[in-house]
Amino acid sequence: MNGTYEKFLTLPLFQGLGKNELMELVGQTRFDFLKVVKGTIIVKEHEWSERLFFLQNGILQQEHFSDNHSYSFKEYLSAPTVIEPERLLGLYQHYANTYQAMNECHLIAINKQEALNIVNKYTVFRYNLMGLIATKAQRLSMQVWHNTCPTTEQRLIRFVKQHCSTPTGHKILHIKMATLAEEINDSRLSVSQVLRQWKTSHLVELKRGYIIIPSFETLLRLKVYR
Repeated sequence: MNGTYEKFLTLPLFQGLGKNELMELVGQTRFDFLKVVKGTIIVKEHEWSERLFFLQNGILQQEHFSDNHSYSFKEYLSAPTVIEPERLLGLYQHYANTYQAMNECHLIAINKQEALNIVNKYTVFRYNLMGLIATKAQRLSMQVWHNTCPTTEQRLIRFVKQHCSTPTGHKILHIKMATLAEEINDSRLSVSQVLRQWKTSHLVELKRGYIIIPSFETLLRLKVYR
């Protein structure tokens, strides 16, 4: 049980549970332990959220499309993490992103009713879930009140930041230059000039229709974005 205890305590939502509580929880809950190969789709965007997934080992690609599918945004999630727990409840109980295994991944899945039973019974789990959801809601709320960006560079960074789950790591934006300029309300020429400057500074890689950001935190730090 010690190995199981340590394994669960590395996962979001379980941290802070006492050993006796966790032993009771594991004994009363059905967990599905999944091992998937590279390329496996875990869930797809717009699918009904029927289970709560925890990534125990491995890396997942998270991809989201704009409403009109004119562009898409990819980023990468490392273990340990939980996949969109806020989608279990609320008005829109569908996944917002598609998740694909980038290598062999180990996941733990709990069906929705089992997860809700845990939420009702275990205070620590409930507070952890509330904390994750509140943090995400606060981050989105703060974005609404940001000052207008006066420069093309700041508009570009804000656009990427608004589409990120986390402001760190590797990001890939699949978008046409004209679409990007329209999205940030700027000229195509200005957008192109900034991206070429970033490429020269090794902050991005540019391929036809793709903007690849190896380290978004490096871009943020060097450009002193607020």
